[in-house]
Amino acid sequence: MKGGAQVDVNFNNFEDNHNAVWLHNTNQNTTITVNKISAVDVGASTNKGIVIRTQTADAPNTTRVVINNNEFTLASSSGVISYAVDGEQPGRVANISAVVTDLGTDNTILPQF
Repeated sequence: MKGGAQVDVNFNNFEDNHNAVWLHNTNQNTTITVNKISAVDVGASTNKGIVIRTQTADAPNTTRVVINNNEFTLASSSGVISYAVDGEQPGRVANISAVVTDLGTDNTILPQF
């Protein structure tokens, strides 16, 4: 949805996904609320609940994401760190505005921006 849409991802149960929600080169307002995101890694790869990624030079220049009141249960059988929210911008080609609230109390699940 590169045309500036409003996208809501609400009241879902994401189980055993390496990346549950992947926003790549978006130009939209996205609200992600009241979801359950859970996974256990099966090797040395990192699980990520929500990934916001902008990387190509022709990507839209702005995106806005609100992440609120989601339940993250990301476990590791191999000791790698999992991330509840991961913002990746190689080359800093876009203006990403993100609000992240209420990640819970599990200290092994980290936001990374």
